[in-house]
Amino acid sequence: MLAFLVRGVQEGYLATIPDPFGPGTAAAFTSGQLIGQYAATWYKVYGLMPNAPDQAGEWRIRALPGFEGGGSRASFTGGTGFAALRGKENTLAGVELIRTAYLTPDEQVRRYLDLGYLPTRRSLYENEELLAVEDEFCGGQRMFEVYRDVIDEAPAVHLSADKPILDTVLSGYLLRAYRGDLSPREALSGATEDFHGQTRASRS
Repeated sequence: MLAFLVRGVQEGYLATIPDPFGPGTAAAFTSGQLIGQYAATWYKVYGLMPNAPDQAGEWRIRALPGFEGGGSRASFTGGTGFAALRGKENTLAGVELIRTAYLTPDEQVRRYLDLGYLPTRRSLYENEELLAVEDEFCGGQRMFEVYRDVIDEAPAVHLSADKPILDTVLSGYLLRAYRGDLSPREALSGATEDFHGQTRASRS
């Protein structure tokens, strides 16, 4: 995968963007320099629609490309959610609020229709109302047919207190690979070694 990304950056058909959700990306879309982006589902609502309204009807979504060696056609860009803190005065009220306003099937459907956030309940990917929605910004595309096709390929998300360390270490090595200073294999090996070194140091 990294070899593909490095080749794309070096040959000019992929771009590295410091802030994929920032004004530079919006400007690249509106000028026609950028024709697609890997992004969360909500990016259409909060990124494309307000920044490129004249492109309404021209956009489509699709699953990530598959590779001959296997792997998933789905990914993640973090996540959204709510939590109730244990042992506080209103903990039980917080749990009840999340349960009724976030976790019920009806609310998960409404959350997608109003805000663009995908449901967290697997059963809703077979929901007839969601499957029938034709998205005007995406030319009448039935978006949920795409989501349903890849939902079972979505990777598990493992969160860790060490993730900021990984992000920092990996970003530096990725840039060195994109510039050609390291091969993809050398970049991943170096990032792994530095990450383990820094996390061991932070625990000692």
